[in-house]
Amino acid sequence: MKQIHFEVPGSVQQRALLLGHFSTVGDIQCLQFVKRCLANAGLRYDVSAFGADVRSELTGSISPAMAEPRSYTHLVIVCGPCWPGLLQNHNFDIDQYGHCKRIGINLTMVEPLARWNPFDVLLERDSDAATRPDLTFMVGTEKVPVLGRCIIKSQHEYGARQRHAKVIDRINDLIERHGLPVFDVDTRWPKASNAGGIASPEGVSALIGVVDTLITNRLHGLVFALQNGVPVIAVDSVAGGDKVTAQARVLEWPVCLQADEATPEAMDAALNWCLTADARAAVLHSRDMARRLLDGIELQISEMLAPIDHPMTIGSEEIVRLRTLCHLPGRAPPTEKPTSAKPKFKAFGIGDVVNQSWIDPKQQQIASRAADQPSADRRSLLRELVGLVGKPQPTEPAEENENKRETTSPRQLSSEIEFDADGDCRYAQNDRGFARVAHIFHQNWHGIRSAAGVQPGHKVAIPLQRPLSKGDLMKLVMQLEEWGIQKAVFHGFSDAAERALRMVRAAGIECYLVWHGNLSQLAWKPEAQFFERAMTVCRTGIIRRAHMMKSGMGMVFPRSYEPMLLNCPPSTNRRRLVPAFSGNRKIALVPAFPDIRKNLHSSLLGAALSSSIQEIIHYGKIQCGMPETARCKRVPYTGHHNHISFLHDVDVSVNVTTIDCHPMVDMEALGAGAMALSGPLFLDALTEHPFTVLSAIANPFNVREIGKRLDHLSSMNNPELQAIISDYAREITRVSRKRYAEFLNL
Repeated sequence: MKQIHFEVPGSVQQRALLLGHFSTVGDIQCLQFVKRCLANAGLRYDVSAFGADVRSELTGSISPAMAEPRSYTHLVIVCGPCWPGLLQNHNFDIDQYGHCKRIGINLTMVEPLARWNPFDVLLERDSDAATRPDLTFMVGTEKVPVLGRCIIKSQHEYGARQRHAKVIDRINDLIERHGLPVFDVDTRWPKASNAGGIASPEGVSALIGVVDTLITNRLHGLVFALQNGVPVIAVDSVAGGDKVTAQARVLEWPVCLQADEATPEAMDAALNWCLTADARAAVLHSRDMARRLLDGIELQISEMLAPIDHPMTIGSEEIVRLRTLCHLPGRAPPTEKPTSAKPKFKAFGIGDVVNQSWIDPKQQQIASRAADQPSADRRSLLRELVGLVGKPQPTEPAEENENKRETTSPRQLSSEIEFDADGDCRYAQNDRGFARVAHIFHQNWHGIRSAAGVQPGHKVAIPLQRPLSKGDLMKLVMQLEEWGIQKAVFHGFSDAAERALRMVRAAGIECYLVWHGNLSQLAWKPEAQFFERAMTVCRTGIIRRAHMMKSGMGMVFPRSYEPMLLNCPPSTNRRRLVPAFSGNRKIALVPAFPDIRKNLHSSLLGAALSSSIQEIIHYGKIQCGMPETARCKRVPYTGHHNHISFLHDVDVSVNVTTIDCHPMVDMEALGAGAMALSGPLFLDALTEHPFTVLSAIANPFNVREIGKRLDHLSSMNNPELQAIISDYAREITRVSRKRYAEFLNL
């Protein structure tokens, strides 16, 4: 065989021949490491591999037989097993390199070294004399996206419409083009039919869950990917589109191509998008869409199988809209617990309810029967109980409020009851003593929703814009039953709240009412109507204990709790990058909206009069422009989570209200480590705390006092200010939790 001869100048050039198997990815990484070492030493090199198939893939490599030994000063054999037979099998005479420095790196020496060791220097991986870690540990591995491929080669039921071969070629071309790692996922069952030997849906989910993007022409490939939070490129192999297209459309998943649309450009664009954060967000949207559309399907099927005299007739609108009784979307189905593991529903006692005219005699009879029943029987009785509920009778609709309309976000306008929604539980304080407590509140009342959300316990957000149906009530009582709820706290009062309250109480759960308001709000007709109805409900004895967040209200609400229930800061689990009032640029947020109570313009003007505040951000619309407020910048309110995140970047929340209870925007600022200015709140705890002294503006219309207070905060010793903020946050949380526990008699 013709040999390659290199030109050698008079003075010997340093050059190495790197030789090895290079037949595994570990070998390749070791080769990369040795190349780096040679480059650092300024030593040129050629690469040679024993196998011809490896050389064809190893760019620039040469055959050992074509190398000229005299052209090299170093022979380096890299990685893998090494023994005399290896060199003989490949006709490699190592003695021809006797003039070279012969080095062995990361080798497994098969023969004892005393019998065979042709190297001048040996850094073996293992031999009879030494063992070292494999050199791949010295090479950093860049993370690359991992693809999953889930395909079916034919579906005979579609006959001439099949385009499977074409689609599979396009999928394989995409994978080849991008050179990304891929593994195949088979959704067939049983195990004998599955190409990967996967025996369960959980196994398929586990595999799909680790890929960055799945590429599939199978319906359950699409579904399992979205179910496990993985972006998916779906290609419909049936001409004109069929079940894959239909499923993607109903789930609003945007990446579903027809066979003729799967061009290289379209496939590349789909893959690039699926590897983005936007795609991950779209997956969550589609998964939530599926669960919303399937609300009530389990109960619907159960009702179809029910006896004809079942209290809820098959096909009613209520049944169609019900959610599954046994578990919420996204949660594992609950395992059946022994009857003793859950609290039993309480029967009505004569001293517990003063006037029982509020409950239908048939309902009362069923409720009494349900008290000591095992779980399965109790569920049946609860269904029967809900079936006796009459149609909702709404009162006069509430007056329209421009600011409420302006600040409403899509999450808060859900038409369905939300159970333990992420936004309602994300910032909650943790206390296992409240595990049997459920807080029930309205989706649209932002401050109350936030106040209830940070309290420990389960969360139920009910819609305000429509009456609660029998289906809603069924979902509610069944979910409370699943959680094992003993006490339900209703935050606020409305048609929906009263209907839910009566049903929950009929199911044997203790009910409590917290009125987040004050008497000045009774100037609004709807507020006065609901207040009067709330008092009536309390006097009947349906409510075990009530509280209005102002002192001295025991004369209005029977069984009223005093002292005041206080709100507490959210648990954000996030650190501020810059402590409040320690940065060069001071930022104030004015979170209020323009109404008489919130006093937006005083807060804005007061902040504008401060010489230490450089930037003023506000949500509400300025109704009357003033020169001093020209530098105020209005930003849209984009939801509760974004508001909490934004508070970590501001120094102070200026919320100097005229009349208020215990504003959650103040507590949210506190939870984010920011200062908060407020109007007179007349709380009954921590009144002498330095935070209270610093934050309270006695006269909410004295805009100069607001400006001076901001300047004073800016001039304070910052570590002292941070200590005041932190201590108050701890103390108000402690007092709030203690009083709620007393209120609920925990």
